[in-house]
Amino acid sequence: MDDSQEIAKIRAKLIAEIEAMDAAELKIKAKSEKSLKKLISDLLVSAAKGFGYMLTKAAADKLIEVIFNWVVAGFC
Repeated sequence: MDDSQEIAKIRAKLIAEIEAMDAAELKIKAKSEKSLKKLISDLLVSAAKGFGYMLTKAAADKLIEVIFNWVVAGFC
């Protein structure tokens, strides 16, 4: 199986899992994603401060959003 077939298989599996979720499960997943983004954003701000750089919360949040969108685009 080549890479494109493997990706298609993973995509189909993920879509089926999402479609099988009820509204409550989707809300939990959305909250989890939001919490993860906040955690990573806070870590970036702290790391930047540790290296003597200034990174605003808004800039860190935007960076995390771009990274998450990039990762999701790679799988969907």
